[in-house]
Amino acid sequence: MARTVPKGLTVTAVLDAALAVLDAEGLDGLSTRAIAARLDVSMQTVLWHVKDKRRLLELLIDRIIGEVSYDDLPDHWESRTREIMRRLRATLLSHRDSAQLMTGMPSIDPNVLRFENELISALLDGLPRREAVWTSWTLTYFVQGLVGEEQRRADGSLQIASTEEHPALHEVSEEIATTAFPERFEFGLDVILRHSPRS
Repeated sequence: MARTVPKGLTVTAVLDAALAVLDAEGLDGLSTRAIAARLDVSMQTVLWHVKDKRRLLELLIDRIIGEVSYDDLPDHWESRTREIMRRLRATLLSHRDSAQLMTGMPSIDPNVLRFENELISALLDGLPRREAVWTSWTLTYFVQGLVGEEQRRADGSLQIASTEEHPALHEVSEEIATTAFPERFEFGLDVILRHSPRS
């Protein structure tokens, strides 16, 4: 028997509600029950549109990545790559727990594929194919990891190892505890792109 489409609700509305729940409650509070409550519909209605929790998360990732703009990008491949990654970082930072959401949850939906295509296209203008692909992975994982740390450390707290057990870590404890995330981000871009073999 064919399923009846619930009237008056779209996938877009479900994802908008999911994003609102994520921003308000974080990833731990994101559930089909919470989304249904926000929409004032049943859980079954939400699941009709997204199938299951995993598919919901995939679609939500794609919804977030869809906010990345590709307008007015620089022409030079390295400058273009840097700007794409800056825009990805800004997009992820605009939504609570977004980096954690993306970690270990691959998506091949349209907005994700467009992002990957734009990034690879920029890198291919300056690097051979394999280096372009591997550099794109390195950049994406770096941004996800750093944004994830920044989102988790919103209060700036971090435990530093003791002098006796970890003297080297204690020596650089101020650097480890830094919350200079924009500077760390730009440093990371420099390190990755500086060591990418040029064609």
